[in-house]
Amino acid sequence: MNSKQENLIKNLIENSKKINSRVFNLNRYMILALTFYIKDGLQFRELKALLNVSDGKLQSDLDNLKEMGYIQKIKVDLDNKKLQYT
Repeated sequence: MNSKQENLIKNLIENSKKINSRVFNLNRYMILALTFYIKDGLQFRELKALLNVSDGKLQSDLDNLKEMGYIQKIKVDLDNKKLQYT
């Protein structure tokens, strides 16, 4: 490995400490990516099926992202049913 590669790796490791670990995990990253690409929103059950996670884990991830302002929940009435979209 040359010195340029070593410096790049060193900078990557040092800068990775600045990343917010509450956001930087695979499930939360996927939730953010899905909400970015699917503009109409996603229901909880859709996210659960796509990510293949438990209800508790998904709810925890959604709550953390909402608390930090990355996502919002929107309540919709459809055919006399109350739905929440993310």
